[in-house]
Amino acid sequence: MYIDLLNNLAVTTAFLFIAGRLIQNHPLELTNLSLKIKLYIGIGFGSLGILLMLSSIQVTAHMIVDLRHLAIISAAILGGPVASIITGIMIGITRFVMMGISTASLVASIMAISLGIIFGYGYIFKTRFRKVYKYTLMNISYVLMSSIIIYIMVNDSSVAYRTFAHYWVVSLIGAVFTYYVIEYIQASNADHQSILYYKLMADNSTDLIATHKLDGTFKYVSPSSRYLLGYHPEELIGKNPFDFYHPDDFSAIQQSHSNVRDTSSDDLIVYRFMHKDGNYIWLETTFKRIKRVTSESDEIITASRDITVRMQIEEELLKANDKLQQISVLDGLTDIPNRRGFDQRIEEEWQRALRNVSTISLIMFDVDYFKRYNDMYGHHLGDECLKKIAKTAQSTLNRPTDYMARYGGEEFAVILPDTDHDGATLVAELIRQAVERLSIPHSNSKIMPIVSISAGVATIAPSKETKYLQLIISADEALYRAKQEGRNRVL
Repeated sequence: MYIDLLNNLAVTTAFLFIAGRLIQNHPLELTNLSLKIKLYIGIGFGSLGILLMLSSIQVTAHMIVDLRHLAIISAAILGGPVASIITGIMIGITRFVMMGISTASLVASIMAISLGIIFGYGYIFKTRFRKVYKYTLMNISYVLMSSIIIYIMVNDSSVAYRTFAHYWVVSLIGAVFTYYVIEYIQASNADHQSILYYKLMADNSTDLIATHKLDGTFKYVSPSSRYLLGYHPEELIGKNPFDFYHPDDFSAIQQSHSNVRDTSSDDLIVYRFMHKDGNYIWLETTFKRIKRVTSESDEIITASRDITVRMQIEEELLKANDKLQQISVLDGLTDIPNRRGFDQRIEEEWQRALRNVSTISLIMFDVDYFKRYNDMYGHHLGDECLKKIAKTAQSTLNRPTDYMARYGGEEFAVILPDTDHDGATLVAELIRQAVERLSIPHSNSKIMPIVSISAGVATIAPSKETKYLQLIISADEALYRAKQEGRNRVL
């Protein structure tokens, strides 16, 4: 008996796997299966039911049973009403053909066809019970109906009871086995559908999807590599991506790769990748470690997008911003730094002198009787006078760290880092003499017929208790004294 049972289960398993393969690439919901697939499933399980009838199980010396109902139930689960009805009809017709017209054949045929309809459309199939309950109810229903028919048709009740003892065990084993095989097949199909779904997304994504071994080697590259990088996937698979990275980005990428590999944390990095045409494009890539995708080891999955245009725009914006920054600190008339530039620079130099424990000097100078100059010669020549003075004073500064700015109106300031008072006084005197040598006529001056300047010098060694404003005040006071003492001088 149990050899017969094993043979029945083997045949059932084979048919179930064939049916599973048939619907493997189709939607998992029964309502979405095409009519053709449902017909195939019905015909297939109808054939299974016929084989199960032919492979009947000898449970007593005078009684045989079979597991044809498993074919009907399986058809209902995998193919729905259409499949189960076709299966029932095929089994019923075959029963007549095989056994001839008799009461037993008529009952068995009607029962097979009826169950095909009941399991397909009836209450048991349509209820919202969990699938395991539906499956159990369908099996119990068939076994009870078969048992009642056996009891009625067998005259000897003792034979019927012995038959039930074996039949119920055989049916139970067959039902449990078939249920778990169906569950396994449907779970496998669900996994297969998920793989197809995600592969479809990867294959059609405009982003580049790739998987890597832990050493970085490409294992899978999505087709978008043709458009993004210029390479066919086959040209990258098996290669190390470090062969394509920009040398300046190696360190950052290695650090990111190590973090993902060693800590399993996600990471996002921007870097340059060599296009097939030899140029580098900018990529923004997300790295993620995935656990045991294969039996070999973990892998790293990456999603990359081309941000070259964005980086170019950012670079242009940075250049434009730098240019605006430069313009914002330049005086429009004299082309030297303005008051804003002066404020920024003196703050920087003050902090540097504080760190280096050094001195910083400041020269403040302005044009003597400049209002009288404008009144006499006009603002146009006044502007030209300021331009010449700025250019001349700038030319006297020899160190790149020296910084001259237009402080306001006709007043100028010179920042001299690492310069003591004597050195700053010497520079101020050189500026005064250079302006004097310009010999710009100024007949309205009270001290001499040419343009002259007065300058004040201050020097401080910064400390935490002092502020650079004190240096400005001291230089301004020295300039005021120079004017008070007759102008055209340095104090």
